[in-house]
Amino acid sequence: MSTNTRHHQTFYNMWSLITDCSKQLTINSKLRENLENRIKEYEIVEVEFDQFKLDLIAQDGLPPADPYQIVLACNQIVEYRFEVEITEI
Repeated sequence: MSTNTRHHQTFYNMWSLITDCSKQLTINSKLRENLENRIKEYEIVEVEFDQFKLDLIAQDGLPPADPYQIVLACNQIVEYRFEVEITEI
């Protein structure tokens, strides 16, 4: 008698407040902004010095009706209390 054991990985998405852009952010990082009970999610598509170009990828968990890009400096990302997604196993 044999037993077939399946191994699977479970991924947990956690969010961490951004305090140090150079250590926490890279191209394709996903960022979250909480605005008065509304959540906007962005993806970093370009980095130039301390300027980050972000694509809006979701609003309140849904694809945005009108996608757009914004460019923010690191100090703005920290000031506006953005969070970065951390995926762990």
